[in-house]
Amino acid sequence: MKKILVVDPIQELAIKELKKEFEVVYHLSPSYDEFKDLVKDVDVIILRSGVKINKEIINAGKRLKIIARAGVGVDNIDIVTAREKNIKVFNIPNISFSSVAELTFGLILSLARKICLADSQLKKNIWKKSELYGNELKGKTIGIIGLGKIGSNVAEIAKGFCMNIIACVKDDSFERRKNLIEIGIEIVSLQELLKRADIITLHVPLNEETKNLITKKELMLMKNNSYLINMSRGGVVNEQDLYGALKNKTITGAASDVFVKEKEENPLFNLENFVATPHIGAMSYESQEQIAKILVKNIINGLNGKKIENRIC
Repeated sequence: MKKILVVDPIQELAIKELKKEFEVVYHLSPSYDEFKDLVKDVDVIILRSGVKINKEIINAGKRLKIIARAGVGVDNIDIVTAREKNIKVFNIPNISFSSVAELTFGLILSLARKICLADSQLKKNIWKKSELYGNELKGKTIGIIGLGKIGSNVAEIAKGFCMNIIACVKDDSFERRKNLIEIGIEIVSLQELLKRADIITLHVPLNEETKNLITKKELMLMKNNSYLINMSRGGVVNEQDLYGALKNKTITGAASDVFVKEKEENPLFNLENFVATPHIGAMSYESQEQIAKILVKNIINGLNGKKIENRIC
């Protein structure tokens, strides 16, 4: 019987279905040494964003045939080594975009209306309404960096709040600008977006081009009363520079669902003008159920030599 190792939380539906055909080992967040030992006799590894698979882990997997990312992105997988070893790698994008976009606005509202601060104070029986003035979203300009599935969905939600929408995209063209302006989205440069937007949201993958995309230099271009929301990856924003900008009130507030080092203390957590969530953008029942179904189908197909959707290598 083929063996599957699950190292990050996935929907119970997927576990139940996989157990019908395979031996499933469920070991969340293994230490490095544990991981190297566990992978020796498995055919498939299932992970999300919490665990990294490097060259040594892949080389230790003598029977390894598939690495399955139950979500968007593959920045935590050594794709080069996987390709050299002829190991199939796939992810499951374009499923959780609604979930991530909705959480984006949850964080925006939490900042703009100081919901988290109000909740924290009230639970300590502190009533300071005069300190809890917030901002309406109507009429404000939202700047979206990255206009893929998630960014586009954020734009649609923004329309419902009667916001002005500007965006910065990688694949810019006259035709694309023309099509987007017809639906109320203006394409601008990153520098212009930073200067004009009241709220900036990040929806880009982490790669060499986007690493430290937002540093002190970019933060200094933003309005003093603006907010920054990071829904991409931790390394896209320089966390030390962001801490300084929030501490010095260079910008009014920021929120992030992602961090350079997850499951660790972070100085940002001590700031009242910073809202944090533990990488839960895709964690809705609806999206995880869809991801579970695709995950199971792809693994069964992959192990049987059939086509895998969204195969990376």
